[in-house]
Amino acid sequence: MHMRTLIANATVFNGARFLPGTSVLFDDESIIGVEADLDARGDCRVIDGRSHTLLPGLIDAHVHTPSILGFAESSLRNAVVFGVTTVIDLGAEPAVVAAMKARAAVTPAFADLRSAGVVATAPGGHPLELGGELPTLSRPEEAPAFVAARVADGSDFLKIILEDGTTYGIESPTFDYPVVEALTKAGHDAGLLVVAHAAGQGFARWAIRAGVDVLAHAVVDEPPASDVVSALADRGTAVMSTLTVFEAAERHQLWTDPRVATYLEPSFLERLSEHVAPKHRPATQIENGLRFIRACHDAGVPILAGTDAPNPATAPGASLHRELQLLVESGFSTADALAAATSRPAGVFGLRDRGRIAAGLRSDLVLVAGEVERDISHTLEIRNVWRQGVEVERVRHQ
Repeated sequence: MHMRTLIANATVFNGARFLPGTSVLFDDESIIGVEADLDARGDCRVIDGRSHTLLPGLIDAHVHTPSILGFAESSLRNAVVFGVTTVIDLGAEPAVVAAMKARAAVTPAFADLRSAGVVATAPGGHPLELGGELPTLSRPEEAPAFVAARVADGSDFLKIILEDGTTYGIESPTFDYPVVEALTKAGHDAGLLVVAHAAGQGFARWAIRAGVDVLAHAVVDEPPASDVVSALADRGTAVMSTLTVFEAAERHQLWTDPRVATYLEPSFLERLSEHVAPKHRPATQIENGLRFIRACHDAGVPILAGTDAPNPATAPGASLHRELQLLVESGFSTADALAAATSRPAGVFGLRDRGRIAAGLRSDLVLVAGEVERDISHTLEIRNVWRQGVEVERVRHQ
């Protein structure tokens, strides 16, 4: 017998709009009903949703799963504590990804994930400056074999690195355009979505021209270029915002918020407050990023909320709430910001069973106190998190 839960008379964000005075009935398989009047019949836990907002489980569209198994587990566990029930991983070790997918399949306390696995980069290119080893390629004719290896690894999509180091204040080798074009074609031929790391205007133009499906970052090296924005809109290319990774800890102060500090594991709380030297993260990046995302949104470009956690000054789960605040700061309505972390990434990545609150979909849900429609910061007023209908314990660390 499946345990049922009824959240009565909440304001429900269904993935597109807010529905006041709405009740949601669900069990550990799926959402059963979404109506103004639902009856709690039989064995059913009832939660008073008045003065609360019910959200779909949040989706962070850009994270990285740590290569050390213990840290990977902590990362996915912290995500769920902050209502992030699904993460899109933009580069990790295939063995770790497989292990974490297996854990998430049987443990609601771990976020579900989809991953690019091994990224496509040039010899000596990003992220090899951080250490470790990766297979690389340098010629267009190598692209089909590289993509075939990623499919064999179990990658859910392909990620291409276009980065000469400008974004990080370093020098880094990267691909010539023909390799980008060949990788994109090979990815599409294999049935994979293609994502490009291209945080500079020139590389963004290459990625769009090659036909990639998603840009992994806002473009931050310069103020937004109208031709880039219009090309993204014309082609329907989505953009992962990742504004938080360009924002200094001194600006966001997120680690001082008790709603974060109380529930974030200490190692990640320390990471969240980490100082990044201005040469590696100049203040112009966040300002350019805010303007770029606003221009893209105004032009109709699909925006996906992502954080690039756990990079310095970010943390799994918690930083997605800051990302939502930054989207609103850039001019989004609260509904548009929330769609960027729910229904929109679910749609782009083919996750048709989540990202919305509707009968028959997964019961990944987050109940928060307050009216999120009026104040996006209320997403941190988390009262309950369910993944696949099972409530997840939120352990206090302070």
